[in-house]
Parts: sequence; C-alpha cells; structure tokens
Amino acid sequence: MDVALCTINNTVYDIAGFEALSPKCIGVMRRNLLCPRCMGPGFYRKAARSGQASCFGARPHAEFCDMGGPQSASYRGDTLEQDDVVNRGERIEVDFAFGAPMYHHAVEEGAEATYGAGRQGGGHAAQRTQTRHRRLSTLLKNLILSEDFRRSEQLISVESGLFKVRDFFVPFAHAECDELERMRGYWGLISDAAQSGDQPPSLWLNTGGRQDLSVVVDSSLADDFTQRFPIHELEDLAGAYVLVFGCVRVSKNAKKYIAVHDISRITLNKTP
Repeated sequence: MDVALCTINNTVYDIAGFEALSPKCIGVMRRNLLCPRCMGPGFYRKAARSGQASCFGARPHAEFCDMGGPQSASYRGDTLEQDDVVNRGERIEVDFAFGAPMYHHAVEEGAEATYGAGRQGGGHAAQRTQTRHRRLSTLLKNLILSEDFRRSEQLISVESGLFKVRDFFVPFAHAECDELERMRGYWGLISDAAQSGDQPPSLWLNTGGRQDLSVVVDSSLADDFTQRFPIHELEDLAGAYVLVFGCVRVSKNAKKYIAVHDISRITLNKTP
C-alpha cells in the first residue's frame, strides 16, 4: 500500500510525506491510519535493519480493494483454511494449551447452558450440540476475517462462564473499563510496540485509534513471548493482530491497558 489516510487530520500521506513529519507526529499518527480506498485498519512500519523499506499496510483489505498489492493475499492468517472455520452449530471450548492436540466432543441431549455474567441461565442447548476445542490463534483468525463469526450467537465456554461470541469478544475500538473486571476477549490491530523503561522491561503493544489502549506483556514473560512469537525487532509487530483474554484497567495517568501475566492468554497473527 503506497499511501494511507490519517484520521486525525483527514490527510492522505505517501511514505515520503509521512516520514517528513516530526517523530512525535509520526508516533501519534501511525496509530490512526486507514486504507484510503476501503477504510481497512492501517499501519505504518519503519524501515527494518534487514534492509526492508518502510511501508504502509492494511489488514484486511475489503475484497473489492485494489490497494493491497500482491503481497496482501499471501499474508499469513489472512485466509481461513477449512480446519480454521468455526461452524455455527458448535459450542466453543477455549483451548489455552498452546501446541497440544485439539479434540472435540458432543454435549449430551438436553444439556443445560449456563450463561456468563449479564445473561440469564436456564436455556437448553440444542440436542447433540458439538463442542469443539479451539485455540486462540484460530479464534483470532475468525475474528479478523469473518463478520458472521463476530456477530455470532453461538456459545463460547471460558473459566468465568458461558457467553455468546458477539458479547464475549470486544474489538479494541469498543473496549471500556469494567469496574467488575470481568474477563473478555479483546482483539485488534497493533499500531506499534515499545518497551518500558523498567529493568527488566515490559512490552507495550499499542493499538491506537480513539481508545488508544495498550496490551502490556509482563517483563517476566519476555522470553516466553519471543519464543512463541519470534520477532527480529519491535517494528515487526506493527500490523500484527492480537487477541488477549483479560480485563481493561486504567492507570493513574488515565491510560487504558490490559495486563498479560499468563502467556497462554495472548496470541498474535503477524504479517511476514
């Protein structure tokens, strides 16, 4: 993608014009980019030490959009394979065991469904409802690529209860602080990443947009994070999607964040 639309000043930039801005402006504006053709969520990535040039991108582009370039179709995770598709009739059991074999079973006839916070229990599941264990990576792919899945009323089971998919998964743009600290699945595009000034440093995955929320990976998880999601430098994370199971909190400086203290509660979907 050769150009990107900044929603702060409604200006379309090419790379040269964008990089002519001050570092402070770039830091703010890169969190507020869209594809100017299809309005897909955009990102800016600085030039890499490996020699790869700086660029704009958007994930995913709309089907009709011609601004993605040939590399967009090959982005890892931007297509749903048959095994990735979550069928409407399934009840989803979240599999936090990264790398373990997946399996599924059927719920007994007449099994009672107990809904999570804010829902009334007492309904009966459909007879012989299939329960399938799904990894976070598969759930994230479906959230990125399937509007039907995002709006689905099918059930998902987590430690805190049974929820409808449309209620449990929350895009970063709609994330709000919950005084009850109820767990939800928050997801969206990473605009940029940075390390804190602490020693050892924590990792901040910034999401940009109106909410300007960040996902904070605890410093104790640094090695686990880089082993699970290999990167050469922090700029590799620009344009990645993240799904994190947690709750939104607000810091003393009024910054919204989601803290990650368990590596099994987060997954990434990166571009090459």
